[in-house]
Amino acid sequence: MKKISLPSDNPKLIFMKEFYRLASKSMKKYNDFFDLSGILDESKRNDFYDLGHTGPFTGITIGKHIEQILETYLPNNS
Repeated sequence: MKKISLPSDNPKLIFMKEFYRLASKSMKKYNDFFDLSGILDESKRNDFYDLGHTGPFTGITIGKHIEQILETYLPNNS
């Protein structure tokens, strides 16, 4: 798939960024909230096949980040 970049003034891009900024801001008050919205920021591949839906391999990247968070907060059972 070809990586597509939207111009920074694209209305859909502006909406999505603002939506996730507000969602993160409102959820930060909860101890069990972990903001994962920046996981793909530095990705070099095309992680989305449309607005909001990730491709088949992106789940691996997201899952690894979730694993890192859980390892930090769960008791060690070894």
